Amino acid sequence: MAYELLEVLMSNENEYIPPDGPEISSLIIIDREIDCVTPLCSQLSYEGILSDVFSITSGYVDFDKEVTGNDKNTRVLLDSSDPVFKEIRDMHFTSVFPLLSNKVKHIQTGYNKGKDAKSLSEMKDFVSQDLKSLKQQHKSLSLHVSVCESIVKKKIADNVEKRLRTEQNLLEDTDIKDTCDFIEECINRQLPAYDSLRLICLVSQIRGGSSRLKSLKHQYLQSYGYSHIITFNNLTKAGIYTEGIEKRDRFQRFKKKLNLIPKNPASINLAHPNDMSYVFGGGYSPLSIKIIEKYLVQGMMPLERILEPDGIPTYEYRRGVSPGEYGYNPTTADMRKILVVFFGGCTHSEMSALRFFGKQLGYNFLIITTGIMTGASFVKTFAPL
Repeated sequence: MAYELLEVLMSNENEYIPPDGPEISSLIIIDREIDCVTPLCSQLSYEGILSDVFSITSGYVDFDKEVTGNDKNTRVLLDSSDPVFKEIRDMHFTSVFPLLSNKVKHIQTGYNKGKDAKSLSEMKDFVSQDLKSLKQQHKSLSLHVSVCESIVKKKIADNVEKRLRTEQNLLEDTDIKDTCDFIEECINRQLPAYDSLRLICLVSQIRGGSSRLKSLKHQYLQSYGYSHIITFNNLTKAGIYTEGIEKRDRFQRFKKKLNLIPKNPASINLAHPNDMSYVFGGGYSPLSIKIIEKYLVQGMMPLERILEPDGIPTYEYRRGVSPGEYGYNPTTADMRKILVVFFGGCTHSEMSALRFFGKQLGYNFLIITTGIMTGASFVKTFAPL
């Protein structure tokens, strides 16, 4: 529908050429249906984990007294105006602690500079130039250190390490018995309903046709209530939960074609990333972003060569202003500014992977999405009101 609307607009309206040339060289629209696996995986970037644990809504997070130390919840805006958050938002969670520690030492050095001032002019310079910035960083650091402490406590309580191993085994297509056993344990312990449902849907996408999938669904309904029959019906209509093998076979083909699973995960540097799979601990590269990478790196390869053999329809519209036409002389930066639109929502991990890819190859990605989601919120949208 979006493609048809674009064609109608282009055919009915006069061509508009900005005086300084187009600001965006390419538009890429991704339908969530292409990749339902990525949003179902546990996020491991700092911003992704924040979203999973505390829920980020329109850039705001409500932190409880465990984080802030106050009796009331505190609403905090998380964006690039926070210099600390700007630096750590896309980092793998395990790399955040060392960086925060170094920043604490840096701030302490800054305060010592003020204490060591030997003249009124030096003191005045410190107060006017350094003190305000140090206080801002100090406040931000205190918040993010408390957030990290809270996340670690929750990870220990929820046995996150075992869950991550389970997901990785599933992605690598190994130990399906242990995977199902762990999900059964989550259901029997009545962990949050949509966390358990997320894992069942992940099994469906990657290992559809498993004989134990129906059993997991039956146990889920017994544990969380038969009202979720409607939830499963909606998930089935959307193709997110299926007991067939179509989704499994498609994912397996993509996994091989796009190298979604690194051959040597241990070689992925999480502190100084050398591969976009770092957002999932070096064990998986987001399928949606790998499609974009394949398209751009191989000279804008026709999309049908990437997707249509797997039964996914593609639409491609090519137009452009030639250099010199209308006085337009684009710079390299102009030609590498790309607008990416996600229909059906995207995750913070996908955005982190896209920003990483952009930095690596010199692309400037602008992202528009119908919503930012987590695995739990993704499946929850299909539940009855």
